[in-house]
Amino acid sequence: MKNGNLVTDIYLSELIRAGYYPKTIILIHPKTRTVNKKYKILSFLIGKQKANKLFIFNNSKKQYKRRKAFQNVVDVFLPKNIFEIRNLKMTDILNKLNVISIESDNFNSDELINCIKSNIKGVILVGASGILKREILSIPDVKFINIHSGIVPNYKGLDNFFYSLLYNDPLGCSIFYIDEGIDTGKLIFKKKVQLLIDKGKLKEINHKEIHYAIKYYVKSYYKITVFIEYLNDSVKKYPQLDLMNLSSYSQDKNVGRVFYELHPEMEILVIDKIISK
Repeated sequence: MKNGNLVTDIYLSELIRAGYYPKTIILIHPKTRTVNKKYKILSFLIGKQKANKLFIFNNSKKQYKRRKAFQNVVDVFLPKNIFEIRNLKMTDILNKLNVISIESDNFNSDELINCIKSNIKGVILVGASGILKREILSIPDVKFINIHSGIVPNYKGLDNFFYSLLYNDPLGCSIFYIDEGIDTGKLIFKKKVQLLIDKGKLKEINHKEIHYAIKYYVKSYYKITVFIEYLNDSVKKYPQLDLMNLSSYSQDKNVGRVFYELHPEMEILVIDKIISK
């Protein structure tokens, strides 16, 4: 499921680059967005499917230009010019994808539930959804997977990359089936990751740029690459991998804590720690 934000754009481009093409993309337009006027006109003129693909194509171009402009900051934390490889032939790619567009202000809406019931059977990889409720989670023949930027069960909730750095704990990502709790679903895979820093370039960027780079680029990149690594290893062992029935186990819901959005002053402390390492 995709709501047009940077996280899901990075997910999509990395999955495609690794050779994993989603069968269907659900493109979610908030009802209040002015873009819907343009979308409705395009849908009338060229049809919904072409309008959906054109929306993704144009959004991907914008995100690519934004990443290029932000490249010097991203290069501090990720392999050099990592986003160069995202200059993909999007028209060729979009021809392979089935794109469905709906208007919905949240991920538990009747519009989205009905859309999934009518169009999806199998696993849905969720970008940034918030808490999914029982009605959407109980749709027959559908499961939801989340890639979480923290090592569960110790780190649940928001800004776990920053909290892990704040408390000097390992960074990591966890993959699990979503349940009604906050990051408490059956755990499929988790892995520690290391924040790589180019110290020579670090002094050239400010606190705000560091925070933005980690929150939107670095975190998303690590999450999807851990997921792709898991897929690659699993497909080698089980060529007919069934995403609906991956090996998983229940978390101890009494362990760990739920974190909430980090206060800006605490963010400064974390970034100071990164700079001083």
